[in-house]
Amino acid sequence: MRWRLKCNDREEKVVYADTPEKCLRVLRQLEAATVVGVDTEVTGVDLGKTSPVGKVKVISIQFAADDSPPVFVPLWDGNEGLLKIFKPWLESERRQKVYHNAKFDMHALMCHGVRARGLLGDTLVMDFMFDTGQLLHGLKECCRRYFGENLAVDYSDEFRVPILRKDGTPGSRTRVQGVEEVIQTSAGRRQLVKYATKDPMFTVRLYNYLKDKLSKVQWYKEHSYLECYETFDLSFTDVLFEIEQRGCLLDQGHLERMGEEIEEDRVAVEEEFLRSAVGFGVPQSFMVSFNMKSSQQIGRLLEQHLGLRIPDRTPTGQPKVDADTLSRLRATGEERRILNLLLEMRRLTKLHSTYVEPLVFSAENYKGRVHTNFKQAEVATMRLSSSLPNLQNIPTARKDHYGIRRAFIAPKGMVIGDIDLAQIEIRLMAHHSRDPVMIKAINDGWDLHTLTACRSEARVVRWLSENNLTPNAKVLKQVKELFPNERDDAKTLNFSIGYGMGPQTYALRTGRTEREAKESINEFFSLYSGLYQYIRQVRNNCYRDGYVRTILGRYLRVPMIRSQVQSQRKYGERQAFNYHIQGGAADLLKMSMLLVHRDDRLRKLGVRMVLQVHDELLLEIPKGAEKEVGPIIEDYVSHPYRYFGMKDLRVDTPADLGTGKSWQEAKK
Repeated sequence: MRWRLKCNDREEKVVYADTPEKCLRVLRQLEAATVVGVDTEVTGVDLGKTSPVGKVKVISIQFAADDSPPVFVPLWDGNEGLLKIFKPWLESERRQKVYHNAKFDMHALMCHGVRARGLLGDTLVMDFMFDTGQLLHGLKECCRRYFGENLAVDYSDEFRVPILRKDGTPGSRTRVQGVEEVIQTSAGRRQLVKYATKDPMFTVRLYNYLKDKLSKVQWYKEHSYLECYETFDLSFTDVLFEIEQRGCLLDQGHLERMGEEIEEDRVAVEEEFLRSAVGFGVPQSFMVSFNMKSSQQIGRLLEQHLGLRIPDRTPTGQPKVDADTLSRLRATGEERRILNLLLEMRRLTKLHSTYVEPLVFSAENYKGRVHTNFKQAEVATMRLSSSLPNLQNIPTARKDHYGIRRAFIAPKGMVIGDIDLAQIEIRLMAHHSRDPVMIKAINDGWDLHTLTACRSEARVVRWLSENNLTPNAKVLKQVKELFPNERDDAKTLNFSIGYGMGPQTYALRTGRTEREAKESINEFFSLYSGLYQYIRQVRNNCYRDGYVRTILGRYLRVPMIRSQVQSQRKYGERQAFNYHIQGGAADLLKMSMLLVHRDDRLRKLGVRMVLQVHDELLLEIPKGAEKEVGPIIEDYVSHPYRYFGMKDLRVDTPADLGTGKSWQEAKK
């Protein structure tokens, strides 16, 4: 059915429910409908920079159902109470409501005491599942892609007005009106009604379209991909909503002390950088005005004053000065030292701006907690990403020198629980490839990183040869103690093979030459020859089909693998195995979180999930309940597939729960 919404026939095409009587009539229609689109217009925080949890005000709510005019309910000028009429229906478990980006509207309604339930579908996530090869999954992009029409309009396009000059006449520059400003005039209100009622209408249309498409895609045996969505991702939206609502408690004092320490170190490094540059011969007049944020000045410093050649350029011809490019520069002696000081200054600046500042802001503005926004429909592998703030790139525990994890703490009477799927990528590689060496090493409890070091790291190989030793449990323990750096490099190799890493990237990460890196990778594959053959098989199948499947049977499209451009095709080949393994890891953790969320025993004991970072899950656990809940959580995270009718993997996937007053303590 093709929807049309004529601007000039507003009174005939939209139900403007601004009285209790009109709202009650609308409610009866909604209760009788099978599918209802729901959308809200809000004001409050800067939604692109700040979490909406507890911070937004719903200005209006819109509904739309098949074969019915859309409904606009204004919640201004004393009409705020109208939302209470719809509260029982919105909170009903009956699955008939569809949203586009459901979590946002759920957070908005929660600010008014309405816990939205009965989610039938989130078309943002459904579109992402149907076509992971697309970069954009907004409502406007979906309408354009599937229906060939520009049906949805961005708020910033619809409500953009000229900035007035001093004499009151419109200027050439424009600005976007806030919703509260728009509703001050009758013309603005009419425009808002016209704009806002489109979203739920087109969400219903998109839901019906995607439901039909997903139901025709095979998932597993006789089951459709729609069933995959309804079994996992539909409920997962509720899981993430509750985690975001709860948030994680922060130690504000520790954050402030950590910020001061990072800033002191940054200033010390900056002073050393300036002294070294001037001592090398860089004019003092240049260094006095040197700006770390200026790519042009960094390029001039490196090329003109230090004599380094930066091979990579931006589209405008300027030298690229990102961290990866600078790390690859061929520099020795004092030039390398100055370059390293520059990189260290950048690292400390980024550490402060990425974690300290946003976490302190969260603690000050959200009652001591951080409420990150998890995105289900952004990462091609279906792993979660996060924003406001981004917590997915916190340094590893070994590299967390300033104790960022120590800032995440348990409230009074609780402890933090930390559990993660240990080495899950390697275990999935062993399971899928059936590589005998890898499977035996894992099942025998050997340290796989140390075993890899015994074949790929020259110093370790030489030590084994000189002492006439072959790897066994005792020897591996010695190697781990004697060669920690080589084991770390082997660990990088083990994990990064799943990301499609090549010699150049491995050389960059480990500080060796590309030739040495290539030799290490060749030794890796000579040790695990079954894995090498399986990677080739996955790439060939992906080239044939255009997609890979995860352990749960999800489709992840890899469009670049068929590109006519060699560099893009090679990138697609690397993506294929990466998607296959990373997507499987995402599946397992998603299943684990669903099981923890659904367990009535854990819920009654007061166990609450508060954060998910990659393969790691943080929980708040009541003190004294650790021994009771530990085995339950460990079983769910170690073997989630058992609870969804899947066979065991060929290798075990252990996960141990640690507890403590903070994330750092629980991690240890």
